[in-house]
Amino acid sequence: MSNNSFILILARGGSKRVPEKNMQVLREGETLLSRCVNTCCQTGITTYVSSESLEILDHAAEHGAEPLLRPVKFATDTASSVSAAMHACEKILSETIILVQVTSPFVSADDILGGLEMHKKTKKSIFAAVNRKEFLWGWSNDCPIFPHFLGVRSQDLPPVFQPCGAFYVASVEDLLTTESFFKPHAQPYELPVERALDIDNKMDLEFARYLCHQQQ
Repeated sequence: MSNNSFILILARGGSKRVPEKNMQVLREGETLLSRCVNTCCQTGITTYVSSESLEILDHAAEHGAEPLLRPVKFATDTASSVSAAMHACEKILSETIILVQVTSPFVSADDILGGLEMHKKTKKSIFAAVNRKEFLWGWSNDCPIFPHFLGVRSQDLPPVFQPCGAFYVASVEDLLTTESFFKPHAQPYELPVERALDIDNKMDLEFARYLCHQQQ
């Protein structure tokens, strides 16, 4: 295990769009949270779960994560993930934080380690992303957002990376100073679309369950 970095999973008890989201079952014997913890533990990096819920912390510990009790003020509907991550950084002595999202169940341990390696090489913050060239064709009301790309063949468009939320890597010093995973500089780590699914609503959850059963 590396003492220079740690993995943080944020798993508060409340959730509006998908009630009790972190404890939702993906397939028999596997919740969203347990799947995420198991993936993170495969990296060999110490993994913490931050939550205000004792039930969630107990569940996380059963699967090998270190529980980190989060103050309620960092677990409200309006509290940001960054504020909860900063709380963890102030409690855990380390140089690098890797924030992994429970809602991205198909990200792999190799993806996480790849992001960490990129961070070490570039000295930049890293965010998981997918290549979305089609975003260059976006319109706002009746105007193209990027008019200079109109008429350009899709295969000739430059790469455009959209953050998918699967994980972020940053130095603890930068996060505490800038309060952002994208400042002062950031670089995308490309994930294939099939591992970049982000569960944001009940339909996403049902699709993730379907994919899990297909993998069995």
